[in-house]
Amino acid sequence: VLPNIIGGQKQAYRTARSMVAVPEVASVPTKLAGDPLSVYMKARAVKEYGTDARCLREVGLKKNAKKAADFGGDSRKFLGKVEDRVLFLEGSVAYAPTPVLDSASVTAMLQRELGLEMGIVEPYERAVVVAQQALDDTTRNLFEHLLKWHQEHVDHLERELGLITKLGEAGYFAARMQ
Repeated sequence: VLPNIIGGQKQAYRTARSMVAVPEVASVPTKLAGDPLSVYMKARAVKEYGTDARCLREVGLKKNAKKAADFGGDSRKFLGKVEDRVLFLEGSVAYAPTPVLDSASVTAMLQRELGLEMGIVEPYERAVVVAQQALDDTTRNLFEHLLKWHQEHVDHLERELGLITKLGEAGYFAARMQ
C-alpha cells in the first residue's frame, strides 16, 4: 500500500508542479489573450469554419464541407484548451470576434481561411519560445501541439489553393464533386 501512496503523491506533485504559473510565461497568455492574432483569431476560426462548411455543402462540395466542419470542431475544442491555460495563468480571455463575412467564391473563402490560420500560427510560435525559455513544459506542449495542428491546416489550404490555381475554379469544382 505504501508504494502506491508514495507513487500517487509523486504523480500529484509532478502534476501540480507542471501547473505552477511561471511569471515569465504568465505574460505570454496575457499577451495572447489581448492580441487579435491569437485567442480572438481562434474564436473567429470556429465561426468561419462552421459558416464555410454550410456554404460548401450548399454548392455540392461535400468532402470540402466535411473538412471545414472538422476544422471548426477541432478549433472549438482547442479554443477551450487555450482559454483554460490563459485563465490558469491569470490572463484574460475577453474578446469579441467580428462577424463572419460571406465569400464571393470558394477561392476567396480558402484565402480567407489561410489568412486566419497564418494569423494564429505566428503568436503560437512566439508562445512556444517564451514557454520554453520559462521552463513551462505544460504551456509549451499545448502550443506546440496547436502549432502543429494549425500548420497542417495551412498545408491543406495551400494545397487546395494550388489546385484551384492549376485547374481554375470550375475545374476544381468538377474534380471535387466526383
